[in-house]
Amino acid sequence: MRRGLVFGAAGFLSFWAYEFFCPRSTFFGRVKTHAPREVDAVGLLFERCPNKNTIFHVEVLLDQNVPGTMFIEELRARDYPETLRLMKLFELGVHGMDNSPLIFKSRFEIRKRLRGAMATAHDLAGRQPRFLMPPRGLKDITLLKEAASLGLTVILPRLRLKGGQRLKDPVDNVLEKVLPGDFILIPENTAPRDLEQLIIGLRSLGLGCWGLSGLI
Repeated sequence: MRRGLVFGAAGFLSFWAYEFFCPRSTFFGRVKTHAPREVDAVGLLFERCPNKNTIFHVEVLLDQNVPGTMFIEELRARDYPETLRLMKLFELGVHGMDNSPLIFKSRFEIRKRLRGAMATAHDLAGRQPRFLMPPRGLKDITLLKEAASLGLTVILPRLRLKGGQRLKDPVDNVLEKVLPGDFILIPENTAPRDLEQLIIGLRSLGLGCWGLSGLI
C-alpha cells in the first residue's frame, strides 16, 4: 500500500514536471508547439530580440524574402533602438521584461512583465502582439491564464537551430527532423550563414517560411 502511494506520488510529480519544464509539453492544449501539419510551411521564431545579431538576421530574411517572428524582451529593446526599428517589418511576439522565468509568480507580477513588453511591441509596430514565448520555455497555469487574458497565444518551438563544436552541422540536424507546420527557434547567437542555409534547405524540401499569423 505504502509503496503504491510512493510510486503514485512520483508519477504525479513526474507528470507535472514534464508539463512545467519540457518545451514540447502543451499543458493540455494551451501551448502551441507546431501549426497544422497540412501546411507546406514552417515558422522561424527569433528569440531574445533585439540583440547584437538581430540586424544580420533581418538582412538575411529580407534578402531571402521570407517572414519571421521576432520575440521581444522589454529591457533589451532600450539597448538597440536602431535595430528595433528594423524589426517592425516583421511579426512581433514577446518574452517579457527579460529572460527571467515567469513561473511561480503572482498574477500581478506576470501581467506587469508581459504588459511592458507588449507596450514596446505595440509602440514599434502599431498593433498588439499576439504571441508569447515563455522565457527559457518554462510555464505554469497562472502564466497561461494571464497570457490568455491578454490575448496572447503561447508558443514553444519543437525544433531549435543549435550550434556549437559538438554539432558540426546544425542546419542538417534541423532539416532531418523538420515536419510541415513546425516552429523553428533561431537562437540569438545563430550565424547569418546558418540562417541562410536553413531557409535554402527548407525550400529544397518544399517548405516555405510563413509568419505565425499565417500558420495558426
